[in-house]
Amino acid sequence: MEPVLTFYRNALTGWIIGAVAFSAFGMLLAAAMGRAGALSRHALANAGVSIGFWLGNTALAPAALFVALVLGNLLFAAGWPQLPAGAITALPFWGQLLLFSILYDFTEYWVHRALHTGPLWPIHAIHHSDTAVNGFTTLRVHLFEPFLVRLAVIFTMGWAGIPAEVKGAGLAISLMHNCYVHFDLDWDHGPLRWLIASPRFHRLHHVDHPSVHHRNLANIFPVWDIMFGTWAGTGRLQGDFGAAKSGVPDRDFLALWLWPFTQWAKPGKNQPAGSGGSSGT
Repeated sequence: MEPVLTFYRNALTGWIIGAVAFSAFGMLLAAAMGRAGALSRHALANAGVSIGFWLGNTALAPAALFVALVLGNLLFAAGWPQLPAGAITALPFWGQLLLFSILYDFTEYWVHRALHTGPLWPIHAIHHSDTAVNGFTTLRVHLFEPFLVRLAVIFTMGWAGIPAEVKGAGLAISLMHNCYVHFDLDWDHGPLRWLIASPRFHRLHHVDHPSVHHRNLANIFPVWDIMFGTWAGTGRLQGDFGAAKSGVPDRDFLALWLWPFTQWAKPGKNQPAGSGGSSGT
């Protein structure tokens, strides 16, 4: 029961509330910097749908957490290897945090990459449905998506024995950075663009164009894209945001929540429109 209670403390009083406030700040900052439409009715309505997903996922999270915990316990009962106790805690806090951030971002990269293919795409299409990308887009995910990340983390990080306080700090950093890279700002990081993801880097990924459907997948460290052939740079690509070419609505909450189920029932509908294109610029 404790993991569920911890989740609700984080979701309702902790760093996810901070993410909502940070996303609102991002909208105000974009408007102050002259970004057209940053506070438009369209952007605000889409943000409302994204907040709806956050609230809905919070309500349904116990069931997903229970399944993930059961599967994780079965994995370790079967003898999944673990580091000796104290191997990670021997590092200073900043070292533990850096290790967690690298491992977690690596895991997210591969889950994100998998979500852009085959039968997993209808899950991730909900995140790409937003036609007014900003910090709130971070919260627009189907419940299945964080569930898949949690399962992957059990396999890729369960062996490490990273302390809970380090995980909490690392997850907060990852979430806030995810909000930041969705900000409606044309910001790049200059010579550090390959080291830390920027809004221009990630917003390019949200353009509804086949050349970038499978590019710029990392959350924090773009080096994963460089290493594994999905780097599209931080250039500007003209086009609309969203997933309209895949037929995904942007503000119909019920249709979006049911989208994976309705698409899985339609053979041949499990790919982004124009998938398989070449790298963007």
